Amino acid sequence: MTSEDRRGRIQERVIIEYPDGTRLSKSHVPGDAPDGRSSLLRDYDNRLAGHGVILDPEEELLTRSEADQLADERVRQAQEDADVRLRLFTAGSALATLATYALVTKAAPRVKTGYTRLKAKLNRQPEPAVEAPAATIEVEFIGRAPAQLARNLGIPET
Repeated sequence: MTSEDRRGRIQERVIIEYPDGTRLSKSHVPGDAPDGRSSLLRDYDNRLAGHGVILDPEEELLTRSEADQLADERVRQAQEDADVRLRLFTAGSALATLATYALVTKAAPRVKTGYTRLKAKLNRQPEPAVEAPAATIEVEFIGRAPAQLARNLGIPET
């Protein structure tokens, strides 16, 4: 259905669905039909409330009870999805806790030992060099000859 002043525009009948407590906005673009409405929704205080849903008039519309059943099914599905996500999160958290515990119990002794060694190295003071006087030891041999004992011990003869 077109008219001469509305050339290039297509008009079609549709169904617009919107929640209670809202109305279609009466805003329009200059040059549009003055009685046209947009699919914007406004509440009764004239604040923007969203968009209406445009439906094909040939689609079968739901009755109130069918719409309620559909909404209830969507709520149940959302609750089931939330339960599954919660279980996955709980299992993942438990697994991460166990992995962290295992890592800490295996790595802690090695870290502690490494820290202790490093601390000892850093705190170690160099000992002052002390020249010790040469010591002379006299040994008296009884039994074996000193040369044979020296050979057995691997000491070179002088």
